[in-house]
Amino acid sequence: MPTGSVAAEGSPCLESEARSFGTAADGTSLVCVFLGADAGHRWVRHAEDDDSVHTIGEPCDSSVDRVSRDRQGRAILCGGTTWTAGP
Repeated sequence: MPTGSVAAEGSPCLESEARSFGTAADGTSLVCVFLGADAGHRWVRHAEDDDSVHTIGEPCDSSVDRVSRDRQGRAILCGGTTWTAGP
């Protein structure tokens, strides 16, 4: 599913969609994440995306940074002091 497509919260998504953004029918922003072997990849809500672009490993400030995008438009998280692909 391309970034910005309609997705349903909690519904399955493909491994190839991991870290992609989607939008629920009610406008809620979602991201495809891997929830473990039992649940697989699912669309879930995420913290506010500031629409900035960063590179995994770059410094971030977890007191203000939450979710951003990498150069490919995929979701990345501020993991304390650096941008990471996930928790």
